[in-house]
Amino acid sequence: LSAGSIVSGGVSLLVGPILDRRGARWALALGIAVMGLCLIGISQVTALWQFYMLFGLTRAISAGIVELAISVTIANWFINKRARAFGIATTGPRIGLACIPPLALLLMSGMGWRGAWFGLGITTWLVGILPAVLFIGRRPEDFGLVPDGNTNRQRALPPDSQHPHAPKVENIKETERSWTVRNAVGSMTFWLLTAGQAIATLASGGVNMHQLPHLTDRGIVPAVAVGAISSYAMWAMVGVLAWSFLAERWGVRRCLTLSLILSAIGVFVLARVDSVAMAFFYSAFYGLMFGGEMALFPLAWADYFGRTSLGTIKGISRPIVMVFNAAGPLFGGWIYDTTGSYWIAFLVFIISFLAGAAFIFASRPTLPSRAK
Repeated sequence: LSAGSIVSGGVSLLVGPILDRRGARWALALGIAVMGLCLIGISQVTALWQFYMLFGLTRAISAGIVELAISVTIANWFINKRARAFGIATTGPRIGLACIPPLALLLMSGMGWRGAWFGLGITTWLVGILPAVLFIGRRPEDFGLVPDGNTNRQRALPPDSQHPHAPKVENIKETERSWTVRNAVGSMTFWLLTAGQAIATLASGGVNMHQLPHLTDRGIVPAVAVGAISSYAMWAMVGVLAWSFLAERWGVRRCLTLSLILSAIGVFVLARVDSVAMAFFYSAFYGLMFGGEMALFPLAWADYFGRTSLGTIKGISRPIVMVFNAAGPLFGGWIYDTTGSYWIAFLVFIISFLAGAAFIFASRPTLPSRAK
């Protein structure tokens, strides 16, 4: 998982400019096709290095192509309704996270682990390739349309905009901001947002990887622990929608800051789990809070930097973000192997969420320098 996360950063760096120029259709279709092939390949492995290679490549494509392509596409098609569009779209991974563990358990019980991997590979092909080819377009302008389906191209600046000369309503063609890659990378906003996401994903990556073994270590039987994780995914889906709609009223910066602070509290609850009831309380609370991170980080990048070069701008940040994301699971595993407990790891994850919140709060969306 960690190796795949690191590789995904390099993949995003290459794919980002392609998404800006050509859109996501064929990048998504090809990526999903290779992902399915890798999952089927895992069903045939006979050595550990083969599993590392195939699973790592699956992770690299998922995070480096699929996640980036979907977020850029949504940003291109929506402006006024972008927050709710991200919220609705982000429920997809949450539904998958809720459904896949029970499905995998069912397949393993009937077909063994090899059959389970084969079945997941076929499912990936069936669900992903055809919709990508049929329904994904680069931007609405390519079809004679405008974002949100609107003819009125006036867009109010986000509620937390701190630009000193920003009017209440800004006429900026179809986009509310239009940053070049050079302007974006040279801005403090880019680096604060990158730092906030990187350190927050260190925590979320570590928690997501180690929450299940921690629950079983705390005396929760495996079947019940899997149920709690599936419940967490469903609550995260609710959180995604709730935080997205809140962002339309309060602004993405404030909502993202608050969700990260509350996620830190959720990790503290996880560290203290000692009963089935507490495990399900954790899954509900942390799921609701973590849903904010899932929906609001893509929204922040789109709202801060606009649509013109979003794929390239996000692609530049992704290697940094994904190295930290990879470090979380590794760090958690190393702490457990060294101390026999996750306590120190969870403390670091709590601090990471709080530090990420501080970076995000310090980032303020502005207009690019040439528009000032």
